[in-house]
Amino acid sequence: MSLTSELDRQDSPVRRFLLEAIALVSDAKRGSSHEQRAKALLESDALPREPSLVPVPRANPSTVGTAFDYRLRYDMSPFSSFNTVAAASLNVLGTGDQTLRSTITDFLEATDTLVENLGPDQCDLTRDEDRQLIRHCVVLAQLESIVRSGGRYQHLSPLRPDLLDGAPESVVTDVAALHAPALVNFGPRRQLIQQQALAHWPNPTFAGSAGIGGADADMIVGNEIIELKTTKTLDPKALRSALTQLVGYCLLDYPDQFQLRAVGVYFARHRWTRTWPLWMFLFPTREVLDWVDHDNPPAEQVVAKRLGELRSQMRAAVDTPRT
Repeated sequence: MSLTSELDRQDSPVRRFLLEAIALVSDAKRGSSHEQRAKALLESDALPREPSLVPVPRANPSTVGTAFDYRLRYDMSPFSSFNTVAAASLNVLGTGDQTLRSTITDFLEATDTLVENLGPDQCDLTRDEDRQLIRHCVVLAQLESIVRSGGRYQHLSPLRPDLLDGAPESVVTDVAALHAPALVNFGPRRQLIQQQALAHWPNPTFAGSAGIGGADADMIVGNEIIELKTTKTLDPKALRSALTQLVGYCLLDYPDQFQLRAVGVYFARHRWTRTWPLWMFLFPTREVLDWVDHDNPPAEQVVAKRLGELRSQMRAAVDTPRT
């Protein structure tokens, strides 16, 4: 189970709570008295419907999305591949097969060495260097898919002695095309991270994550949590879904560990990105509109108090027994 799975379940208490609690997202649907104003704040009526970067034929969309996430995280700051979801494949696959365990371990070590040598967080890579790192990201994505599927990996069977041989060129090409404009978009954040003006947490989990089977976000930069999307579809429903997921992550941060105060989305195929202050999604829409109209956002103590209330309700929803 995960936050995404919870939101997909019609009978989930977490889904029910979030859909009721995040008023601005709910009011952006048809029929609300605040529909037009809510849509304007989300900019959901001006979305680019057609992707500017179409998928490469035969490139697995799920693998592309996860590999793109890894590649962009490496632009922000270095991290050990042994601290990724992909590394958990050692426990899923490598417990009874020492050869396979050694193959995965060697790959993770080689990935860390490559990242250290290339320094993607410090400089732009050449085309060949970029594709080399992307190929490693594709394998990380494949290993992560094994973990998230509970060890089912028939689509990758048999795993090759050199895992990099199993990275399809179609996926590498697709990720490379998505990554180039994303690097430009995330350039200002990257520079602030380099200057140590902002912190970066790749693939963070939260205090409440374990309660729903391990909810993990794409990245946090400073006080902004960011969702990365590589889907062909960007419509109001897709945007509302992404925002609900992001606010859900914020509410799973029960002790306010990350001090999240903004949510952002990046739809890579459409090159469309936006950031909103978190408080817009915490209060009734009529209050949000009043603050916006008077250009007078709520004070931090008001936001913190409201966050505490909603997090308590989120915890109760997470702890509700599943039928």
